[in-house]
Formats: sequence, structure tokens, C-alpha cells
Amino acid sequence: TTCATTVGYTTMRDSTAAVDDPPYFLGLLILTQERSNQAEKTVVDGQQRLVTLALLASAIRKSALARDKKLVADSMRDLFLLGLD
Repeated sequence: TTCATTVGYTTMRDSTAAVDDPPYFLGLLILTQERSNQAEKTVVDGQQRLVTLALLASAIRKSALARDKKLVADSMRDLFLLGLD
């Protein structure tokens, strides 16, 4: 089985401007699944996008820790860096 997933985000420069900005499209992720009962998927295309987003999340987390923003740092770690299966 093969599926495609879009990856994107909305800019957050200014909360009022972000509401009007269209989402930014980063590209597709192409995943395969060996068996339909298997939860694990393999990334066929989009590995570089995933690495870039993980590096960005890590930099945001480190910056949040440096500014004593523990909630933001913990959220980046738990929801993005460690929470994705």
C-alpha cells in the first residue's frame, strides 16, 4: 500500500497576519506499508523534508530551553521529536 501525505505549516509572524496567510506547502511524503495489518510505514520520498523539520523542531526546543520556556520545549520534544510513530 502506498499513500501520500502533505506537510505544511502556517507562518506565525503576527497572529493577525497568520490568520490571513495561506498555509505553506512543503511537499509530499510518500509512504509504503508492507502489509495492511502492519502499523509501521517506510518513507519512500520526503526523507530530507522530515530531517529538516526534525532539525527545526530541535532548534526551537533548544531556543525555548535557553529562554526558560519549558512548556514549549517539552511540547516540541513530546509531540514532535518523540511523539511521532
